Amino acid sequence: MTEQFPLVSVVITSYNCAHFIDSTIRSVLAQDYPNLEVVISDNCSTDDSDSVIRRFISDPRIRYSVNDQNIGMLPNFLKATCDLARGKYITYVSSDDYLVDEGFVSEAMSRIQAFPSVLMAHSINIAEITSSQEFFIDESYFYYKDSFYKQPFVAGLEVFRSFPKSHSISFGGTVFNREKLMACNPFQGKIFSGDTQVVLQLLLMGDAAFIDRKTYVARRHDGSTTYSITRAQSYIDNLDYIDLPYRFALDWGFLEREEAASWKQHMYVCCFSQCLMSLYKSNREEYYVLTDFLREKEPVVLTLVTATPRWRLNRVIFANKRVGQCYMGLRRVARKVKNFLFGSSDGRSLIGSGR
Repeated sequence: MTEQFPLVSVVITSYNCAHFIDSTIRSVLAQDYPNLEVVISDNCSTDDSDSVIRRFISDPRIRYSVNDQNIGMLPNFLKATCDLARGKYITYVSSDDYLVDEGFVSEAMSRIQAFPSVLMAHSINIAEITSSQEFFIDESYFYYKDSFYKQPFVAGLEVFRSFPKSHSISFGGTVFNREKLMACNPFQGKIFSGDTQVVLQLLLMGDAAFIDRKTYVARRHDGSTTYSITRAQSYIDNLDYIDLPYRFALDWGFLEREEAASWKQHMYVCCFSQCLMSLYKSNREEYYVLTDFLREKEPVVLTLVTATPRWRLNRVIFANKRVGQCYMGLRRVARKVKNFLFGSSDGRSLIGSGR
């Protein structure tokens, strides 16, 4: 069985998500892949997570570990990946997210086994805004739906080069070769975008498959780490998610120096366009801290970011709170229209069967 169906580890790192994790675990256990382990590493939660998780431990696929103390988010990911997981392949489901396609792992493994050069198989992500119960297909899908998603697999270097245009792969809804993933030294330092760092390095090492099925729902709520960054230094520390793959590409000769430098600059522009606008909306003082950092360290990037018509328009719009709120309302309507064209006018039905 292990030859035909290699063991796949589904990692759930948990911390104070008792109100979400029941649906997370149920969605994973519903997968139809026959050789699955579910690794749950709880980071010393202080809510009712333990009692919720223990409802499932009679299932032989569950492997549950509780840290004696909170070791931090990234070390918990590292422990689950390197010490607890045993699978040849691995995928991650955050304890506040869930799967919506029972055949996700099976389909991903069929692609990986069909094409030996493929180190990861990625599917379509959906964002759920918990406060409004709205569902939106990930923007990258619309960018790549007529290219990457139409091919059996895509050369990793091609995907790597395209990343500054639209980030195409996240950890959600992706199955990885675990040995190759660990070779990328994942979950180090202060990189909250460590998933992207690993994806980029893996793309230089092998190829990727894109599955045209909706499989993974990421909940966006006030407690979400990625969506609650309000300090400039956090964004500065996070730059290693770009710098490490850049150096990797240079050191191993995947890109010539000029192309690598251009790729890095475009990634910085993409990153800081989002970071600066996020801080401009939420924390104007930290926005100026980040602007000063760029003015000193990356003046060309700052010029490229702030010179675009889109940036200038957004800065005018969000200078006034009420105008910004109206604009965001219009954007939500636009996303609903897009989902209607590619899914359904009923947001929840977007995640119906996941297929």
